[in-house]
Amino acid sequence: MDPESSLACKGNPEIYQELKDRRTSSGVSLARCIKTGIDNRGHPVLKSIGAVAGDAECYQVFAPLFDKLIAGRHGKVPVAHAKCPGRRTLTAESAEPLEGYVISCKVAASRNLDGIPFPPAATRDQRQEVEHIITGAALQMEGALKGTYFPLAGSSSYPSKPDGMTLEEEKMLADDYLLFHNPDAPAVLSTGSGRHWPHGRGVFVNERKSLTLWINEEEHLKATSQRQGGDVQAAFRELSAVLAHVSGSLADRVSFARSDRLGYLTSNPANIGTALRVPCPAGSCLNAEEKKHVFIAFMNGW
Repeated sequence: MDPESSLACKGNPEIYQELKDRRTSSGVSLARCIKTGIDNRGHPVLKSIGAVAGDAECYQVFAPLFDKLIAGRHGKVPVAHAKCPGRRTLTAESAEPLEGYVISCKVAASRNLDGIPFPPAATRDQRQEVEHIITGAALQMEGALKGTYFPLAGSSSYPSKPDGMTLEEEKMLADDYLLFHNPDAPAVLSTGSGRHWPHGRGVFVNERKSLTLWINEEEHLKATSQRQGGDVQAAFRELSAVLAHVSGSLADRVSFARSDRLGYLTSNPANIGTALRVPCPAGSCLNAEEKKHVFIAFMNGW
C-alpha cells in the first residue's frame, strides 16, 4: 500500500506542482519531506504517512500536503487549536479500576525547538546545539527531577564525556529499558533522522529512574515519566513539571515549536497537537465483566 503522501500527490497532482519548488527559510524542500514515502512502498495492510516535517515552517509552506495528511489521521484540520486542559482539570478516574492488572504506565510528550530544523533535516552542528540547549536546562533540575545526562556511546559532542557513555552505563540503561538505539527501519532511515549517528544524542535520567529525556532521537526531545501500576496522574504531573521547567529555562532564547492552529509540532505529522502518548500495558487475565469495567473506565477518564 502506497504511503499517504504518495497517494496525496498522485491523487492531487496540482499539490505537487504547487509545492515542488518551495523551500522553508532553513532550506527544507518538498522532496526532503516526502523522500521516505518515495523510497518505501509502505506496509501491505497498515497505512503509513510517508512524510516528515523538516522544520516548523513546513506546516505552513507545504500546508496543502500536510493538512491533507493530518486530516487523514486526525479528522478535519482545525482553524485554531483548542486549548488543552491543564493538570488542574486532570481526571481523578483511576486507570486501574481493577487493582493488580495494570503493570505500568507511561506519559510521554514530544517537543521540538522553534527555529532549529527537526532531526530529519538537522545538520551535525544543529544536533549538537539542541543537545547543548536541552541538557543545560535539564541539569538545572533539583529534587526528584535531578539526574544525569548520558550521551550515546561513540558521541563526541558532549565535552564532559567526549566518548559518550561507558559500556557499563549503556548496559545499565538498556537493562532498565531507558535507552534508545540507532534506527534500522528503511522508512525511518529515509527520513534523515539517523544521519550523523550517534552525534548529539543522549539520555537524561533522574536518580530514581522515573523520568527520561531522549535528545535528538526522532524529535529534539521526548520526555517520558513512568510509574509501576496505574498511577497515570503522578506520571502526568511529573512530566508537566519537567516540560514547564525546560520551557521556562529556555524562555529567553528559544521556545517549543507550536502552532495556534495545530498545537505542538513534531516531525511526524501523526503526532502533532498535544504530542502526548499514554501507554498502560495490562495483564490479560480478565474475564468479560472485568474487561467491560476497564473499557468503561478508559472511555470515561482518558
